[in-house]
Amino acid sequence: MRDYMMPTFNNELLKLTLTAEEFSLFERIISTQGKNKGALRVAKPKHSREDLDSCKAAYLWRMVAFQASPISAHHCMPMCADFDIPRDLNNPNYPKDKDYPDRWSNSDSKYWHDCKPFRDAHKALLKRLDDLADKITDTLPRNQLHGINRWGRALGAL
Repeated sequence: MRDYMMPTFNNELLKLTLTAEEFSLFERIISTQGKNKGALRVAKPKHSREDLDSCKAAYLWRMVAFQASPISAHHCMPMCADFDIPRDLNNPNYPKDKDYPDRWSNSDSKYWHDCKPFRDAHKALLKRLDDLADKITDTLPRNQLHGINRWGRALGAL
């Protein structure tokens, strides 16, 4: 792999502008060792379904990397990024598939109705994480927004 200089963030500014929970997620997406210490991690942080915060950090990293990483592979549209966040948000009350044998029969089924609050919570979480990714990348100079610049040129906006 080529030697990339990942973007570095103004941690002090972010510490002042982000909530404690947001800053905790931010800390998971920056490198803690080596020559990139304090910069965006080169790879997505490890995550597991049981640890919702690790899943949030994986999603957040993907969105920040899409906008700011100099690695061209990170500039692919993050279409599947939300797969990192469990649909049930680790809630034991999420409807179980086995309890709804007709769940695929039509969109008006009881299963889809019962899942709606969880889908809405999932969407709201993704929106909050997208907003957090924007807050983080807004602290970077324009020349470090590699993904934004690349897509802007491709779409004729820059």
